[in-house]
Amino acid sequence: MNQYIKSLVIILLAVAGVQAQSASKPEAPLTIDAKQREHAVEAMLKEFNDRYVFPDVALKVKETITSRMKNKDFDNIQTGQELAAEMTRQIQEITKDKHVRVLCSTKPYPKQIERRMAPSAEELKKYREEMRINNAGFEKVERLTGNIGYIKLNGFMDPEAGREPLTAAMTFLKNTDALILDLRQNGGGTPLMVRDLCSYFFGETPILLNQMYFRKDNRKEEFWTNKEVPGPRYLNKDVYILTSAFTFSGAEECAYNFQTQKRATLVGEITGGGAHPGGMVPVANHYSIFIPTGRAINPITNTNWEGVGVKPDIEVDADKALETAHAHAIKTLLKSSDSKIRERVQQDVDSAANRSKRIAERRQANLKDRQAKTKQ
Repeated sequence: MNQYIKSLVIILLAVAGVQAQSASKPEAPLTIDAKQREHAVEAMLKEFNDRYVFPDVALKVKETITSRMKNKDFDNIQTGQELAAEMTRQIQEITKDKHVRVLCSTKPYPKQIERRMAPSAEELKKYREEMRINNAGFEKVERLTGNIGYIKLNGFMDPEAGREPLTAAMTFLKNTDALILDLRQNGGGTPLMVRDLCSYFFGETPILLNQMYFRKDNRKEEFWTNKEVPGPRYLNKDVYILTSAFTFSGAEECAYNFQTQKRATLVGEITGGGAHPGGMVPVANHYSIFIPTGRAINPITNTNWEGVGVKPDIEVDADKALETAHAHAIKTLLKSSDSKIRERVQQDVDSAANRSKRIAERRQANLKDRQAKTKQ
């Protein structure tokens, strides 16, 4: 199993577990004493120092938090949950890395979890069933007025799970004249699925979209578009990508890929600003910490969106992004040099307006009929 899928499975299952627990019965706080608090912090700092993508920043985190511990800055913390929240806040403050987070479980993690580098067969089965039920993050696919395609994608899941809905979506929208990809509620996922989606919008000649550098082994991995895709490509048509402050990680990579390749117009808000992949590391029996072990390197800008987010081309509030992109798409198509496109888009817009008018008239007529019958 690919390392990205391993990390994604473990993270999603952990999140699902927390959500299920919250939905049923809130977990009682883990009471800790000074010795347990110190042991947990030291364990977290050791793992972070050994794994974080930037060794110099990791060392700064270790030195700063160790100093704060000695200054008794943590002495008022009495539960593991409070400690996890404070460690998340402090590490993010020092690193400016929004991927970093610490979780606490009152119930101890199984001893074997620290040695396990991949999800179990049972966990993998559960994950794939979750992906099937959630349609791999594809929430909505439709044709909007003006012959504009629309895809609402809330996560970049396992490519195996996403292949069928992605192919179906692109097949359904192949005859539209422009397309809107909605990533406003997308918190990220695997770059493999980002690659697969992007591949539909470029030709057969592979294009380098992104690179990932990993501290371990000083390794770099490249992500190229696929030479072949199972569905129809979407070429030579305008694409709009909707973003919000929630758009994060892999979703930001997708938007950044399109933007730097000049393949789409981004509409919405500046994104969250997380460009460092990594994984959850269990520590001190009750805690787990997400440690970014790599960083994205865009081949065009030679940098990424970490800490700054991806800036949209048309900046509007997220709740107005779809309306704005839709109007912009129609306006652009009505200026097309292709008269056939102009005609069918205008006809579709007029037909939609006429339908709305007829519905309103019919509604009003029915209301008058009911009122007349009531008076009889």
